[in-house]
Amino acid sequence: MNHPLKAFTGNLLYPKRFKRQSPFFSMALDFDKINYSKHDIRNKIIIPRKLTPLLAEDLGFHIGDGCMFTRGYSYSKCIRYGFCYCGNSDKDRDYFQNELLPRKKELFNLDLCIRKDKNSRTIMTNFFSKAIFDFFRQLGIPSGKKTNVDVPPLIKNSNKEIKAAFLRGLAAADFCVAVKNRSFGLYPTICFVTASKRLCDDVCQIIQDFDIPFTRFKNVEVDKRFKKPSTTYRVNINGRKRLKKWLELINFSDKRNLTACSKFF
Repeated sequence: MNHPLKAFTGNLLYPKRFKRQSPFFSMALDFDKINYSKHDIRNKIIIPRKLTPLLAEDLGFHIGDGCMFTRGYSYSKCIRYGFCYCGNSDKDRDYFQNELLPRKKELFNLDLCIRKDKNSRTIMTNFFSKAIFDFFRQLGIPSGKKTNVDVPPLIKNSNKEIKAAFLRGLAAADFCVAVKNRSFGLYPTICFVTASKRLCDDVCQIIQDFDIPFTRFKNVEVDKRFKKPSTTYRVNINGRKRLKKWLELINFSDKRNLTACSKFF
């Protein structure tokens, strides 16, 4: 069975889009109590019935870059349930256009577009859906701030195919491949930084499942904006050998990190 992303074989290959999800890697979900709003019904929103690599990657990207929120209106009792994804127009547009939007369409039947902020390089896409909001909440993904977010239990208890897909999605949002100049040449480091200790712990455990060595750090600095201590948790995967193993077992699905990796293979 072919992996949805081409395996790394020494030459860096860019990922292929999923065309069909295989039930071999799928785990049944039981979410019958999803509430569909009139807006959801009108737009023919669908909810996945299986945990597939495509859904796992979407959950990973959402935990890294997504935002869930509710919005009420003073003139109405109506509450809207929203999602928003933001990125840099130079670094992230390709991923938004070729990965995020097609994935949302395939998973939820969402027709989305990318909007660019006129005063900055920020791009974003957003939508409202009560059904998808309920679905994500039942998976254990919180709304609002994600300072205490973790990997959903359904992902942690899944097979390696699901875990690898989740890491690819999270990597597209919060990982980077740093290229350092050393006396012997270029040296790669895969870096992950988060404000959530629980997320860091879970990510480290998944990386251990793939037997990829890493180092982790806790960093406390004073936030210059608010003049308060700010704690972040960092994971580094150093060296060409470990980078190659990451590409063979997990890979990246965003052009930004794949381009950085191409300097080494």
